[in-house]
Amino acid sequence: MDTTIKKAACTLAFFLSAITFLMAQKVSAGTNILGYVNFLTINAEVGIAVSKNWSVCLAGKYNPFTYNDASPLQLQNKQITVSTGAKFWPFYVFSGFFYGAKFQYSRYNQGGIIGRETSEGDALGIGFNLGYSLLLTKWFNLEFGAGFWAGGKKYTTYACPRCGRIVEAGEKFFVSPNDVMINIVFTF
Repeated sequence: MDTTIKKAACTLAFFLSAITFLMAQKVSAGTNILGYVNFLTINAEVGIAVSKNWSVCLAGKYNPFTYNDASPLQLQNKQITVSTGAKFWPFYVFSGFFYGAKFQYSRYNQGGIIGRETSEGDALGIGFNLGYSLLLTKWFNLEFGAGFWAGGKKYTTYACPRCGRIVEAGEKFFVSPNDVMINIVFTF
């Protein structure tokens, strides 16, 4: 992935977030419980209402963990992922059904989950999701949803986590599930 494109995307995300924060009517902050089931992936999302039916969001995921490091059965789903996007709420922002779209970048290193192969690289793409936000109290919601993302990735696949033998490398298009979520969300 070209570093100029990455820098431009990050700069755009920052300025969009700053502008919408200044216009914000309502803010949400949440975390996906299922992210922690995924090898303790730390995650958070901040959303800002920009109208009655629209919100913008900035999210991140981080997983630095390797399991069974000294064993041939090493497991890892390391990642640093950032995304920015918008959600449409047909009823009212942060309540009821929502439809979302986003831009997402991820640097990843995954292996040992299905077989011994390990894959690492960078992925950049767009994602779409839908879900439902259940209002539990004035400040507390529970969100359920799912989505997918598609784009391009530059990757290297190794035969095993430690051997360094390259099986495959290159760039290709991908479509992958994303955003399987049960979010705990606080609104203020």
